[in-house]
Amino acid sequence: MAASGLPRKMTMTVSPDRIAVIGSSPFAVFLSGLLATGQTRDVALVRDPDAEGHLRDGIDLGFAPHIRPDTLSLLARLVPEAQRLLSRFPVPVIDRGDLLLGATGHPAREALAHMTHVAAGFGLPLEPMPGENPRRVRVRDVRRLRRAAFLAAGDGWLAARGVRQVHGRDLAGIGRDGSATIAGETYPLAILADDAAALVHGVEADLAKLGRFVPHATLLTEPVPPLAITPLALDLDSGAILRQRASGALQITGPFSGSALPAGFSDLIGQHPLRLAGRAEHMRFVSHDGAPVLGAPRRGRATVFLGLGPDALMFAPMLARWIAGAASEPEAQWCAAHGATRSARSPAVAEFAPVRAEA
Repeated sequence: MAASGLPRKMTMTVSPDRIAVIGSSPFAVFLSGLLATGQTRDVALVRDPDAEGHLRDGIDLGFAPHIRPDTLSLLARLVPEAQRLLSRFPVPVIDRGDLLLGATGHPAREALAHMTHVAAGFGLPLEPMPGENPRRVRVRDVRRLRRAAFLAAGDGWLAARGVRQVHGRDLAGIGRDGSATIAGETYPLAILADDAAALVHGVEADLAKLGRFVPHATLLTEPVPPLAITPLALDLDSGAILRQRASGALQITGPFSGSALPAGFSDLIGQHPLRLAGRAEHMRFVSHDGAPVLGAPRRGRATVFLGLGPDALMFAPMLARWIAGAASEPEAQWCAAHGATRSARSPAVAEFAPVRAEA
């Protein structure tokens, strides 16, 4: 293991004492604060303050579908740590409730059955529910980030850790050595911490070897009566997530076009007539093997954290340790296996994914 904490084939040429985290997502905010904890590093967060309005509509969870035992084992250990760190915010930023996983097609049903079996070995409470079409599993006590509260409290939390917040217009660019230049200052390590940042600042040819950007949409309906089964559900066939807000409005996010909802949600919604109140479109990165992509795609490129999914926030403490060279051996091995220099389709890390890039 190299001194930087990255595997030798991904070793950085400088010690990451000055780091620029580029991204406006909660993951980017959380990661930058964790990297600056103890104020032993100079960390700058390059974010777009105008993005906060639409970012409030995202969904961050303490669980997401994984079929890899090492990933589920890691997630079981990381969730309590992330919750403990988030509990230190000055306002409550975490809610808890049940998540319903549903699968209709054969591949999704097989993935759900495998996941349920493996998760039980790590103490993750997945409970099969009656019915076969769709087949469903309830995940008990899933953490959900209250994005609006988190983003509102983020400025003070970052300031207390000495993180310098910078508007995106002050980022002069990413150098050929993987550095960032901000207002005339050089940060030797640049991290593209979310899909939006990679779409703007990543090198297209490098990212194309790893996957592609897929159109996603978030739909918001006018309020409807409370859903009978659950206010939070994930459809494995499409990858879409449904959440009923306290107002009764339904929020559905996933890789779909138009206003048609995934079939897996139809019986949850029942006969309630839906009226569209809003729609937002964005791009998400999907790797060729469905697994996250971590690190620099090749020497001299910025580090990327892509494809982490709705439970990305839970992985932030581990990834901060990895960058700092303080990850445990199992954590470092997991990160190395998911490195950006791996083959396009790596059977060692491949995940079930409804939408995959074509290699």
